[in-house]
Amino acid sequence: MKTNLEILKISIGNVLALTSKLTIVELNEIPSGYSNNLIWNVAHLLVTQKVLIYGLSGNDLGLKKEFIDKYKKGSKPNGDIVESEIKIIFELFSQQFDALNLDIENNIFKLYSPYMTSFNFEISSLENAVAFNNIHYGLHISTILRLKKVLVV
Repeated sequence: MKTNLEILKISIGNVLALTSKLTIVELNEIPSGYSNNLIWNVAHLLVTQKVLIYGLSGNDLGLKKEFIDKYKKGSKPNGDIVESEIKIIFELFSQQFDALNLDIENNIFKLYSPYMTSFNFEISSLENAVAFNNIHYGLHISTILRLKKVLVV
């Protein structure tokens, strides 16, 4: 578990390094051939981590339903995201690792509802959820890198 948490911490740092200094226009732009943008990817990673780690264990996600619906699996941007929401996304995103560690220390992850992912991997524990979440991060970091390259940011 320690290694998976370290990978998650590094992944969060990488996403922030790739995106946090960009302009609102750069974060919102959807290049031709793509269905999402940079800021959607950041928010999607936040929501997915909450769903996989907190939701499957029966814990509160700490996010509003509208926010979850806007960035969950299968969603896509519906217009530009305003500066105030971008600020909230980055704030929540940058705090999620420390919050997760505190919740692990407080032993809030007791039971998991088994969930079969689109990778044919069943999540059934905290360790499974964190490990799969890391795979999900890798996919989206790759997308973020491609988007930045296409945008020539």
